[in-house]
Amino acid sequence: MNVVDSQGNPVTGQAAVYQTGSGAWQALAPSGIGQYTFTVPSGETRYGFTVNCPTGVQASSMKATTYQATTTEATALKVFCPLAFSGSAAKVSGNYNLSAVGGTSLTVYSDTDLKFFSGATGPYEISSAVGSNRELVAVAQDIGGNYVGVKVLRGLNVTAPIVADINFTAADVPATGVVSDFSASLPAGFSVNFGSYFLSSSGVYTALLNSTSGTSGSYNKVPSTIPGDLHWIYAIARGSGGREIAHIKVRANPATESITLPAPIPTGTTVTLAKLPTFPISHLVSDPDFRGYAVLYLWEGLPGFPGGTGAIWQTFVSKGWIGSTTSYTLPDLTSLPGFGGAKPLSGEQASYLLGAFLSNQSVGTLLNSSTASLGYRTGLLHPLYPPRLDGTDVKWALLQGNFTVP
Repeated sequence: MNVVDSQGNPVTGQAAVYQTGSGAWQALAPSGIGQYTFTVPSGETRYGFTVNCPTGVQASSMKATTYQATTTEATALKVFCPLAFSGSAAKVSGNYNLSAVGGTSLTVYSDTDLKFFSGATGPYEISSAVGSNRELVAVAQDIGGNYVGVKVLRGLNVTAPIVADINFTAADVPATGVVSDFSASLPAGFSVNFGSYFLSSSGVYTALLNSTSGTSGSYNKVPSTIPGDLHWIYAIARGSGGREIAHIKVRANPATESITLPAPIPTGTTVTLAKLPTFPISHLVSDPDFRGYAVLYLWEGLPGFPGGTGAIWQTFVSKGWIGSTTSYTLPDLTSLPGFGGAKPLSGEQASYLLGAFLSNQSVGTLLNSSTASLGYRTGLLHPLYPPRLDGTDVKWALLQGNFTVP
């Protein structure tokens, strides 16, 4: 197991445990920085690994990632601690000018940060991971909120604070592609948005290039790319009862793209609410692209959820590990060193996200590749996001809910 932070740097967790078959979870010491190994006995294929990531030293502030898979699917996993950052950062600053594209506001993205600036011209400042060949992505919008320019600053040598001006030209007007009509796959009662994101060759992830309400039309893309740059072309539809479906396509050179949304989790699907909930895991399992289920479990709140900030537990269980099982209960790890806060207290506010996951990539590829959702702002629930591989498709069907812990 290779445990890494939001930038792919090796990190050692506060604690780690493993399981083989249906046996007890056991403490596991690292064999090196971010390196964990264990043996799956002969005749057994199922295993699990959980790391309490190196953020939040209080037991109640657990930030954990769990993968459960089989040796036939994967024997080497890249386990992300998306809220961790083990490197160092330095300031990049300068002046910007959006006049050539008619912009009135600027958003600047680095591999560790994002900042918003108002005005057609002015100064900017942002932090970046230290290193050579770093990149910034600058996105300009006009007074109506339209995306009118996108510029990638490349080859920045960020070994100390540096100055790099951002001057847009006519060449920075976004290029466009087309999403073919996908209304036939939109369930009744679901509202949909489609659009595009951009991931630069060094891993700078823009929050958005555009979003359009509808089931066909155009999307923005970066006008000039190099090998290693990727776009997401996506559609996300939301329905009643906390249900969501999505299709994401990772493309180096997207053009006319087709979207097909998966079937949503059925209305009335029930999660058994407890300190460690039990989730139904039978939706979409017969699809040939089914790869497993993801669970994001939050308690003591999180920004956007009740209660503030607190514990985060993300889990992925693979198709092979699931087998014919139709329900999944989060394991009780609280008796193990470093996991005393691995379940909430009665009366706390909790939230969950359950996702059936489809992809044209194998489980082994998905779980041993760098995720295309980088940066500690956006890296939650790695298994639902695609790897940095051109030609990858992922689909998911989600169910979300909030409750008071009994």
